[in-house]
Amino acid sequence: MSKFSQKTTADLEGLRIELRGYTDKEVSDLKSMMNKKVNDVAENLKFEIERLRAEFENFKNKDFKDVEARVTALEKKFLKLQEMLANMKIPEASGGSGVSQEDFDALELRVRALENDLAMFKAQFSQWCKEI
Repeated sequence: MSKFSQKTTADLEGLRIELRGYTDKEVSDLKSMMNKKVNDVAENLKFEIERLRAEFENFKNKDFKDVEARVTALEKKFLKLQEMLANMKIPEASGGSGVSQEDFDALELRVRALENDLAMFKAQFSQWCKEI
């Protein structure tokens, strides 16, 4: 081999080592930068998931309390109506004192409406529980 080819080979080998070191450093820098970005995104996602879970629990509890309060209020109204009906006097056939048929029919309609409302709220509540 000539002196020129030896020097060229040595220069090429030195250049190859220098380029390999440069690319290894660049790849390492890119890898660490990508790892940092992925970790940052993962932390942000974890934070958002926890925030959304807490928000969901808050709304779920609030909705449940609202539905529970509505059902309780309807049950109280229903019990009052039942008590009123139990304490009513049925008029005698001879026309004695008591409740007129129109008033009785109006109360009966009101009780049916409240029973329907109660059944509807129970159905909504059970549907809501299934969705959770």
